[in-house]
Amino acid sequence: MLRQKLLSIVLLVWILFSFSIPSVSAQSACDAAKFVSDLTVPDGTNFASGAAFTKTWRLQNVGTCTWGTSYRLVFSGGEQM
Repeated sequence: MLRQKLLSIVLLVWILFSFSIPSVSAQSACDAAKFVSDLTVPDGTNFASGAAFTKTWRLQNVGTCTWGTSYRLVFSGGEQM
């Protein structure tokens, strides 16, 4: 029984490693950005309730596509401000 389970595990590992999985898809290689720095309000800055402020980040295009006017920076997950 133990020998059969071990053989099954080895076979499963071999199957998983035998498939060639690309590390980066064509889409993500095209559309890629890297955070460079905060230009304005540092993280952790406190404001009075209801106060208006502008938060600006510097990003770098590290993808292969040129950013045009149709590109937008949008919230996709994590903690919203």
